[in-house]
Amino acid sequence: MMRAPLAALAAVAAVVLAGCAQVVTGMPKVPAAVLPAITSTPAPDAVVEAARHSVVKVRAPAGDCGRLLGGTGFVVAPNRVLTAAHVVAGSDSVSISADDTVLDGQVISYDAAADVAIIDVPGLAAAPLNLAGLPVAPATEAVALGFPDGGAFTALPARVSQVVDLTGPDIYRTTTVTRAVYIVSLPGGLPAGASGGPLVDRSGRVLGIMFGNDVEHADTGFALTSVELARHTTALTGGLPVWTGDCVS
Repeated sequence: MMRAPLAALAAVAAVVLAGCAQVVTGMPKVPAAVLPAITSTPAPDAVVEAARHSVVKVRAPAGDCGRLLGGTGFVVAPNRVLTAAHVVAGSDSVSISADDTVLDGQVISYDAAADVAIIDVPGLAAAPLNLAGLPVAPATEAVALGFPDGGAFTALPARVSQVVDLTGPDIYRTTTVTRAVYIVSLPGGLPAGASGGPLVDRSGRVLGIMFGNDVEHADTGFALTSVELARHTTALTGGLPVWTGDCVS
C-alpha cells in the first residue's frame, strides 16, 4: 500500500500525547479526515468482550518529577505488555491492573523515538492479542480500547483515515524520527489515560497502538501501525529491566 510522506509539509501542528497530557510540537500538519460520521462502535460486542481481558491499565510512579503516570497497555506475548513509552517515561516502578488483579512489572524495552515500551509482568494470565500483518486501507472500521482518565474499560469507535510515513520529534523533542502511522478518526479524540491502548479491527486484530491527538483537529488521533510494532518483537524474549529515561516535560 502506498503511503503519503508528511515530512515535506511546511506547516507545523502539535500532537498531544494522551497518556500524560503532554504536548509535543514540531509534528507536520495532517489533513482532517473526510469520512462519514461514526455513530456506533464499529466492532461486534463479542470481539470487544474477548479483547478486554488482554487490555490492561498501567500505573507508573515517577518520583523525580512528582507524578503518577498512567495509561493503557495490551498483552502481546505471555507475560508481556506493550504500551507507549511516554506512559512510563521516568518511572521508578510499574504495575498493571488486569481483570481487577494488580501485578507488578518491570520495563524491559524502552524506545523514546518510536514511543514504544514493553513491560514484563510475571504471573499475567491474559492471552496475547494478535497483530495485523499488513497496513489496512483507509476507511477501515476499528475501535480504540483503553481506560480514559484511568477509569473503566471503554471501547471508543474509530476509523482509519490514512496511513502515512510521519516524520517528527521523539517524545523528548531531541531527535527526529519517521514512523508508519495511522491517522484515526476518533470522535472527541483520544482521552488521557487511553494512550498505549490497542486499535483493533472488527475481527479483534491489533492494527496499532494509540499514542496521541492532532490538536488542530479535535476528532483526529494517531496510532503507530502494527508493522512498526513488529519491529519490537525481538524484545519479547528478553527479561532484564532497562532505564525508562527522563520524565517527559
